[in-house]
Amino acid sequence: MRDWAGMRYWLVGADTSLGAALAEKLSRAGVSLVLSGCDQDKLEDLMVSLPGRASYIPIDVRDEDRLAEIAIELGAVNGLVYAIDDHQAVSAEAWNATDVARMISSNLTGIANALGVALPIFEGRGHIVLLDSLAGIGGSPRQAGYAASKAGVRLMAESLRAEARGSALAVQLVTLGVPGSRLAVAPATAAAEIFEHMGTPRFRRTVPAMAGAVVRLLHVLPGWLTRPAIAWLTKPAQD
Repeated sequence: MRDWAGMRYWLVGADTSLGAALAEKLSRAGVSLVLSGCDQDKLEDLMVSLPGRASYIPIDVRDEDRLAEIAIELGAVNGLVYAIDDHQAVSAEAWNATDVARMISSNLTGIANALGVALPIFEGRGHIVLLDSLAGIGGSPRQAGYAASKAGVRLMAESLRAEARGSALAVQLVTLGVPGSRLAVAPATAAAEIFEHMGTPRFRRTVPAMAGAVVRLLHVLPGWLTRPAIAWLTKPAQD
């Protein structure tokens, strides 16, 4: 179990439902938080509602110039949790390049920008927690942009972990379901699982675990047999 006493974490995406639920878990464990996201009102409301110490820094993770300025404002932190999960179903028939670029920028490039702030502060020690998705395990209809961004997150996390092995830098990855689909995970459930995982030395956890096993199996079986099942699992619930 990780000792949370005296820890200070930077939670990026705290203005989302998942980020707020995770902030509550961390705060109750005694972690001092720096909350970041685009919505200053949500950050302020969350800050005053938490049981422990917290501050906030409004940022857009896509704004490299702004991020380059916040190291002093952020101060010493022991960990970075990146809770942004930008999802938009985009089909080939109604392709929206703006939506695809936004997802890649928010879900993947934003991590690179945040790490550019956090890693120099860590100085070889620290804790990085990233979120990918079952959509990034293999292709599925209407998930091209989202899946590409989340596959990138997984590879980034795996590469960082390989580099950090044997050092004081801990890297963890949590694989969640696909928002708005039959694989979706409620924010409170996801937050509880992420927080529990953060207290372990393990690298990877999938939420929900059984769905993860099914999806991975489907993607290694012949496509002609499994394609309908994958499409049904990842299909937006409103369709």
